[in-house]
Amino acid sequence: MNNQKISRDRKTRISSRIFAFLLVASVFAVSVPFVYAQKDKKKPAPKKTAPKKKEDKASLEAKKQNLQSEIDLTNKLLAETRRNKTLSLSQLVALNKKIEVREELIRTINEEIAKLNVQISEKQSEIAVQDTALARMKRDYARMIVFAYRNRNSFNNMMFLFAADNFNQAYMRLKYLQLISTGRRIQGMKIAAKQQELNEQLTGLERDKAEKKSLLGTEQEEQNSLASEKNEKDATFRALQSKEVQLKADLARKNSQKASTDAAIQKILDDEAKKALAAATPAPPKNNTPPKNNTPPKPGVTTPAPKPGTTTSAPAIVLTPEAKQLGAKFEENQGKLPWPVEKGTIVSRFGKHPHPVLKGVTTQNNGVDISTGSGSNARAVFEGDVTGLTNIPGVGWLVIVRHGDYLTVYSGLEEVYVKQGDKVKVKQNIGKVATDQVEGTTELHFEVWKSGAGKLDPELWLAK
Repeated sequence: MNNQKISRDRKTRISSRIFAFLLVASVFAVSVPFVYAQKDKKKPAPKKTAPKKKEDKASLEAKKQNLQSEIDLTNKLLAETRRNKTLSLSQLVALNKKIEVREELIRTINEEIAKLNVQISEKQSEIAVQDTALARMKRDYARMIVFAYRNRNSFNNMMFLFAADNFNQAYMRLKYLQLISTGRRIQGMKIAAKQQELNEQLTGLERDKAEKKSLLGTEQEEQNSLASEKNEKDATFRALQSKEVQLKADLARKNSQKASTDAAIQKILDDEAKKALAAATPAPPKNNTPPKNNTPPKPGVTTPAPKPGTTTSAPAIVLTPEAKQLGAKFEENQGKLPWPVEKGTIVSRFGKHPHPVLKGVTTQNNGVDISTGSGSNARAVFEGDVTGLTNIPGVGWLVIVRHGDYLTVYSGLEEVYVKQGDKVKVKQNIGKVATDQVEGTTELHFEVWKSGAGKLDPELWLAK
């Protein structure tokens, strides 16, 4: 009896030890994956910055495409100027514009390459971290498998269950065995998921490296094109230097045309201001008795007459509430207005600039000159009223559209599709841009004015 009791106590102690060991092993097997998972969660997730990088990349790609489109358009316009086979200043201007855009394109490509370098470096760091975590998980999993293999005979599952003292103990042992199995399975799934994530990051890294290589090749091609264009520009510049007399004559002709345009604009604005003042002045009563001193009544305050040749500002006129609201809407759209042509590139900017060839000579531009394709139409950049229309010899038709206290001026038109007093809508065609038969260029001169303030830089108002 004593021997049986001793044997039973020994079995109980063994079972208790087995139970305790398996309990510790199961807790370890299940807790390790979750502990590492929590550690991974605490680490900053680099993926949070991915959307911003994608936006930056998309923005750079869009900018690159726009610049390439502008280069293609400039090439087309340059080809049109070369059809007359006569070297002109317009060819040099077009080449300068193409070089300027090409340099901006190269800067954009280099910026994209720099962002890719940062992205590749970050991915390489992420892959190193993920690779370390994966190796650790595999090492822990291997220990679990080795432990289970070494104890496959000593701790037979069925013997362990049948050694229980009662049903509840057997049930708990079964749950612990299932917990151990589940822990191994979860660990295996986490390893597979981590391996898949690592493979995706490696694939993305290879894709970024391939894109960088492609961009480097594109950048080298653009550098070669830029060098060729600069050589062509230098040759054109030297050829034009030998035509100084002709260039000075052309400059004098264009200055005369600009002065005629300025005078025509000022006359239209002065006439408009006089009409507005006359409409705002109350009519005298029917039984009007002149004052004793026989001096006529003074009219309302008028805008002083401008000095000959000055075009500093547009006279302020009395605006209706609707016109004031339209002016406010126009001002709200600064930097968002559509271009006055469907496709074009600015070849002469607002303000004073040195002459491209003649030394010590500056040119003044009251607006911008936009080169476009032959047969293109000019279009209104905003809704408004056609307040002025005139034909200037040597320049073509000029149209002024009022948008409340703002004005837009379109000159150099071969024909017009509107008349004075018409209401126009945004992007409505108002005339056909004339083509210079001598130089082969099709250019629209565009200006922006504000009543009482004068001429404004149109580039600040047009959409980029």
